[in-house]
Amino acid sequence: MSNLNIIQATVPAQGPMFQRLPNEILLYIFKIAMAVGSDQDQVDVIKKGDFKIMLPFTIIKTASVSEHFKDLAFQAFYEANKFAFFNVGISGKTLWSTSMPPAMPPLAMRQFLRRIQIDFGLEDWYTPAQAGGVNAPLSRTPRAHTPITNVTEWMRNVPAARSLAALTNATTGFSSLGSLELHLELNLRGCQVAFLAMFRAAAFAVRAGSVSVTFGTRQRISAQWLSSVDRAIARV
Repeated sequence: MSNLNIIQATVPAQGPMFQRLPNEILLYIFKIAMAVGSDQDQVDVIKKGDFKIMLPFTIIKTASVSEHFKDLAFQAFYEANKFAFFNVGISGKTLWSTSMPPAMPPLAMRQFLRRIQIDFGLEDWYTPAQAGGVNAPLSRTPRAHTPITNVTEWMRNVPAARSLAALTNATTGFSSLGSLELHLELNLRGCQVAFLAMFRAAAFAVRAGSVSVTFGTRQRISAQWLSSVDRAIARV
């Protein structure tokens, strides 16, 4: 009988390329497994509370297989889904009553995200901290609002402005975005002309395949003025 008709009991190793799947294929498989929904579905938007559900059941089980799988699992999770970062409640305020940026992923993971929605609250004022370091949101003692008149003061007293400036920074930001949906909640007490000048001086710039900017305000502000703020954000 010809040897061609004999099924071998063992197959000799032919080198490492036949022993494991390439990272590209593993990453693709993990993306399919970890995608929450399609690109058209709103259900694929992952918010802060969703992590408590998804981490133990979707990511941790895969990541526990090996260190190699762990790295690919987290990368696939962040690349495959759309994430929303919102700022809510009293916990989002600083000692000066200005807005904190929303909670975001660790710096090392931000390069993997491809689609995000993110909100920033921006003020043109702050309230100086009380003696003894009493936290402003928890204090019922009224305090005067101090106008912010230049970019240096703005960056020092409004952390959300600092985060916006570094949002797509190549080293600490979301540097590989395909889609960015940016919402700015403006709480202004001063002159709109002065705020626009300060906003332009801050030279905000974002990098993404597509960028959309929306606004929310507590004051009556014209659509034309908001359009000027939008145009002041450079797309690079």
